[in-house]
Amino acid sequence: MKTKIFIDGSEGTTGLRIHERFQGRDDIELLKIDPELRKDPNERKRLINESDITFLCLPDAAAREAVAMIRNNDVIYIPAATVGLFMVQNLHAISFWNTLIDSSKMTVGLYPKEKIGFDSIVSICPANRLDALITDWDASEEDLKLFDEQEIEVVVVDKPE
Repeated sequence: MKTKIFIDGSEGTTGLRIHERFQGRDDIELLKIDPELRKDPNERKRLINESDITFLCLPDAAAREAVAMIRNNDVIYIPAATVGLFMVQNLHAISFWNTLIDSSKMTVGLYPKEKIGFDSIVSICPANRLDALITDWDASEEDLKLFDEQEIEVVVVDKPE
């Protein structure tokens, strides 16, 4: 059975990059929204709840709306578009991320190597609240060691050929 993935906000830069990474894979099924229905809350809700994994490539307000639509407790949702964009001074952003983390069964950080750095993770949430971290192939060993010391599972994506 293929893993069903929905990218909510697939038209934006982050959504397009994630979609590009998944193209051509035969182990997943990308659930796609009709472009005319992309802002339709009922269609988004249907696809979110049909998916195994939903990437939220959305501004904060739309991401909060998407999380509220989840009725299937098995859906894994990954906030992707705004990861690493907020600084500690933005208390609204911190509250938003803490709400997402508190309501999650598992917290996975999706960080390209440019955003890895213990301080950038801590600005989103304390690193010890992450269960896993996904990053690319050339993240520094020093950065990865910090996560290992915190007992955070690290998944390093292979370099594309």
